Amino acid sequence: MTDRPTLERQIQEARRVIGQLDRELRQLRDWLTTNERAVSSQAAPLRQITEDGIARARTDVAVRDQELQQQRDVLVGHERQLGLITEIERKEREIDNFERERARITALIDRYQIELSQLRSSYAAFGRTAVTIPPCELVLPSNVRLPLDPAHGDLTIGWADVGAQRKPEIDTTAFGGGSMGVSRSHAVLRLRESQWEIEDLSSTNGTFLNDTQIAPRMPTMLMDKTTIRVGNLQLFFRYILQTTRL
Repeated sequence: MTDRPTLERQIQEARRVIGQLDRELRQLRDWLTTNERAVSSQAAPLRQITEDGIARARTDVAVRDQELQQQRDVLVGHERQLGLITEIERKEREIDNFERERARITALIDRYQIELSQLRSSYAAFGRTAVTIPPCELVLPSNVRLPLDPAHGDLTIGWADVGAQRKPEIDTTAFGGGSMGVSRSHAVLRLRESQWEIEDLSSTNGTFLNDTQIAPRMPTMLMDKTTIRVGNLQLFFRYILQTTRL
């Protein structure tokens, strides 16, 4: 297969030959035009010589026309080959670029897959990790301390008389809850997403956190060292590890 440098030399040579044939044909045609006009006015001996020269010139024109067409065909063929070589080289460069890009993208995909796998593993491990809940307690009057058990569920604050079938988990009867405005089912403590909260159960005299009343049936987060007032009875919520003294 002809390479690019050889084709470029052949194209240059074909263009040179075509240029030379063009010049020769113009000269021959000019000579023919001039002599064809003059032949009719020439004397017989000279006319014969001129007519012979015209015949030879016409033959030369036909030969050079054929050579010119052949050279033009050769030039077209060479230029077409050179165009194909140029397109092949362009495609090869593009393929090389795409191959490098594919290698880069493949490396990125591999890296991201590893990172994704690590993230999924971390997420799965996070889901398996036990959430540490700081121990909390509720301090009742007379400094009675009631540890709050996260596994117990809802802890109702209220009071119950002797005949009650079910008593609240945090019973204020011993502290005069009934006479101090505490409803039988006054409020509830619950653990939600590792955070203790309190909800007033539409009590008669309301529930207050640090002397601010909370809306009924609206769970409210409990912060460390929070004073809880149910009716007129005060309780105290604290994180045991965070509070050293009352």
